[in-house]
Amino acid sequence: MAFVQGVKIEVISEHRTLPFYQDPDVVDDGKKRSFYIEAITNAKFYLQVTLTKDFDWLSGNCATVWLSFDGGKERPWNFDQTIWASNRKSLTRKLTHFSCYDPEMKMYREAYFSFGHLELDELNEADVMPAHIDRLGTIRVDIERRKMFPRLHPKASRYHKDEAGERVSIVSEKALKGKAVTNTVSMIAGKPFNPHISTHYHESLAGADGHRICVEILYRSKHVLQMLGCVPKTPSPERLLNVNASSEQEMSSVGNTSTIPTDPDQEIRDLRARLALLEQSRSAKSEPLDTKGDSSNPARGVKREQVDIREIWEVKRPKASGPIETVDLTDD
Repeated sequence: MAFVQGVKIEVISEHRTLPFYQDPDVVDDGKKRSFYIEAITNAKFYLQVTLTKDFDWLSGNCATVWLSFDGGKERPWNFDQTIWASNRKSLTRKLTHFSCYDPEMKMYREAYFSFGHLELDELNEADVMPAHIDRLGTIRVDIERRKMFPRLHPKASRYHKDEAGERVSIVSEKALKGKAVTNTVSMIAGKPFNPHISTHYHESLAGADGHRICVEILYRSKHVLQMLGCVPKTPSPERLLNVNASSEQEMSSVGNTSTIPTDPDQEIRDLRARLALLEQSRSAKSEPLDTKGDSSNPARGVKREQVDIREIWEVKRPKASGPIETVDLTDD
């Protein structure tokens, strides 16, 4: 959404408000504000305009919101100051559709807004004026303060007799001249529409009071917004895996209490206790059980093992005593 001089503008698509992005290369001059939104192909959308309590009516008693797509015709929506004041100085209107004339049915129909895919034709030079090419991918919203007067004789409102499908949908690649525009606003014909009866007429204000508040909403694809720096680029899968692995290591190190630094004296006591446990486990592994099954004394068990080995060696190698007997094996 965008707030401009007490006016809040929102673009709503698929039951959610689309975020607005500012172009980092464009400097705001105070006369015209430009924002970017992400266009989703074949997604319907509508605009919601709210006049907040900060809106200054100056010498006017009504405000007209002019809406146009891709440099097309402007369509008005009127805001009454008396209704704004009765609603606690806040007035919201949903700009959901245009009224377009259907020549086959010979009647007006509601035309809803949708992001369509712009087709490119390399061979055929589409009959599109250069001004329309420059305005492709743009939703223009103008807010004008005006004077409203009652009519002596109410009459039916007049609407532009253009078809709902009369939009720029195909253009030559040469005419675009490398512009990063891949979508356009298309009109979806809806139910029949009866023109309402107008009971007031409006006049523009003279001088500075009649200056318009201009807001341009540039709709682009997600890839183009990433190239412009409005939206951060999606990281590669390998980088994402590395980031996840490093985060898991950090979490494991945080969860391990042994890595948390403590008091030095406490660390010495913990190390001594751990060393004592290691010595006990080592002595328990090297101690054999005696015939009585007593292994409570590690030193006694080790000593018995040495005595037994000495006795075995004494049995196998007895000491010889007396003179050595010689035997003559030669034949007599």
